[in-house]
Amino acid sequence: MPSAKKILVTDDDPSILTLLSAALQENGYEVATASSGAQTISQVNDFQPDLILLDLKFPPCSENFQSTLEDGFLIISWLRTMSRAAKKPIVILSGTDPEEYRNRTLPKNVVATLQKPVDMKKLLEVIDWALDGGRQSLPGNV
Repeated sequence: MPSAKKILVTDDDPSILTLLSAALQENGYEVATASSGAQTISQVNDFQPDLILLDLKFPPCSENFQSTLEDGFLIISWLRTMSRAAKKPIVILSGTDPEEYRNRTLPKNVVATLQKPVDMKKLLEVIDWALDGGRQSLPGNV
């Protein structure tokens, strides 16, 4: 029996981490969570996910005074330099309208952008599509 695909969920909202983790586990995925950029990098090394769900906005920390929107983009940049994450699909889940950042994320190999609150059926379709290597057409309007 093949092992479950691993998904890393990164969001600073604990309720979103809990909700997404439960839904993904119910659908047969192994899930790890991270609530900051540093935790995301650590989890990529330890958990070695097959796919990463990433929020864009994180509260600024004292060492990083960039705008909160920049944090998600900085995380993507870090991930793309890591051998364990360089080619892993990233799906952005954000409360910000995806049109505001779509041009910025596509060059960084983000496979989809979904706006919160996310439709779980659509999210699961996108995850299945991305983990299948995008061989079929992308489901719906993503």
